[in-house]
Amino acid sequence: MSANSSLKLHAKELIQAQRLLLTGLVQARKDRRMTQGDVAAAMGVSQSAVAQFEHYDSNPTLGTIRRYAMAVGADVTFDVKRRGSFQVLQRMSQPLVAETKKSFVNWDSKTMTVSGELTDA
Repeated sequence: MSANSSLKLHAKELIQAQRLLLTGLVQARKDRRMTQGDVAAAMGVSQSAVAQFEHYDSNPTLGTIRRYAMAVGADVTFDVKRRGSFQVLQRMSQPLVAETKKSFVNWDSKTMTVSGELTDA
């Protein structure tokens, strides 16, 4: 597999993961029988802002994802995994992160606790 096709595959996989995350959050809202208006009220935003968040090509910030998840009573986990071959940052003098381990984020109404470890390269 060429470097270019490997990068395209990687990009497609990341986009798919983002879509699955958003689809899962919307399904959590629907499972709780909440309307977009209900979520908007809980988040302190307009219903149209929630509709825009739920659109298939939205690009929300992590903070917005967290607030939406809290509003619909969902847990969200983020996994960082080392990929088999990594060629995008070859022009950099050294990698930003040498190794990652799974991180867990526990959100509640006032605190954030992160456990896990990232080691410098």
